[in-house]
Amino acid sequence: MRYYSNTSKDVLPIKAADGSEIRLYPGSEIRFPENFRGRNSRDFWLKGKAQFTVAKNKALPFNVYSKNLVTTALGTVFIVDELSGSTRTRIRLLEGKIKITGGEKEIEKPVHLELTPNREIEINPVSLQIVSESKDRQTDFDRGESFRDDGTTLTFKNMALEKVVQILENNYHLRLQVPAGQLANRFYSGSFKKSDRVYEDMIREINYLHKINIQISKQ
Repeated sequence: MRYYSNTSKDVLPIKAADGSEIRLYPGSEIRFPENFRGRNSRDFWLKGKAQFTVAKNKALPFNVYSKNLVTTALGTVFIVDELSGSTRTRIRLLEGKIKITGGEKEIEKPVHLELTPNREIEINPVSLQIVSESKDRQTDFDRGESFRDDGTTLTFKNMALEKVVQILENNYHLRLQVPAGQLANRFYSGSFKKSDRVYEDMIREINYLHKINIQISKQ
């Protein structure tokens, strides 16, 4: 295994045996195999913050293990930041596509999310709840989507309904039934006081505003 600990004030560039490039930020640590021969995946264990530029290899998934989360990519550029002193892990996708899953097999309802480019997400690695999610504005026509849970209030701003459903299903362990095609090109803004069943009020409002019929099929 290779092990790196960046005790300097500068970002440390590292190159893995497969050609993937890592930028390890100050105060961070990472370890990974010397090479990946005979392995089914490329696994990296991170403490702190690092940016990964992944060498494409469809046969060997690229996994970054951080606090109770696994970020998986085939060929992409992304940043994982455990946010020192915080109960959050921030993941930012710059290029390509990644999948985020819970790292502990015993978790009853593990997080299972996919991120698209120019999106950033913060997850509580203990509860596996999404704390915030946003998308960069690339043009003047972009809506500037965002979601934030500040502990007392849930706030959605111009969030695509597909993302709203994903957040509710993940954070409240739901399975929502949505008629085909009813979420496409629809967006939602709203603010709700946080509670164990706040999703019921949200779903009622979304159904009313958009004239659709989202139903809770499993809790």
